[in-house]
Amino acid sequence: MIRLTSLPLVLLDCDGVIVDNRRFERRVTSIVIETIAKESNFSVVEAKENWEQDLRDTKGSPFWYDYAYHCDRLGVDGQSVVKNAHERASNLLSIVPGAQQTLALLIKRGFAIGIVTDATSWVVKFKLETLGIVQPAIVFSSSNAQATKASSAYWRKLSQSQPDIQLTTYVDNRQVNLVSASRIFPTLNLVQFAMDEHVTTLSRSIAPKSEIAATTSMLSVHNHAQLRSWFLSNLPELVRK
Repeated sequence: MIRLTSLPLVLLDCDGVIVDNRRFERRVTSIVIETIAKESNFSVVEAKENWEQDLRDTKGSPFWYDYAYHCDRLGVDGQSVVKNAHERASNLLSIVPGAQQTLALLIKRGFAIGIVTDATSWVVKFKLETLGIVQPAIVFSSSNAQATKASSAYWRKLSQSQPDIQLTTYVDNRQVNLVSASRIFPTLNLVQFAMDEHVTTLSRSIAPKSEIAATTSMLSVHNHAQLRSWFLSNLPELVRK
């Protein structure tokens, strides 16, 4: 991982802020379940039930987001199955409208880009490379932290691994993640990007466990035009931070 010491840093979530992964994730899951059924002599219904039960069993854990981990637990070669599923579904990935322009603006104005994610690092890199999105200065994942973004442990680990970074702003879909980050980085500007990511479309019993978000001060935007407008109004102040 690159050590950042000079440039002010903006942290962005990947899915739902930069990458629109909703159709992609549904297709990946469908391919994985079909493969589990075929290789384990289950019906697709049985494989789906086993898959969803394993998600329930790992709620609150960073392993929830690791599809290869679930496949291994269900008796198939996780890394092979999941990489195949990602490649087959890659045509369904798309860029959130305006995200490229936001990244270009920040880089032009002298900011480094950091991706903070609950997904495994290789999945984020696969998505960015597939879409031709500029590689960020750092990608920090739940596998790096052994915790999810909803936990203060995630942000404490980031702080320990990058003690000299000049954090300015964090943009994410989920309020609980923003609040969790603010406990470790109290001067961080928090921006909620109000777009659904794939985990919010799952049933409550399967979706990852989240602590209740405490009330905190944060900006809410609904698209990248609004986000860029905010950045343009606050860039000098952000640089001073």
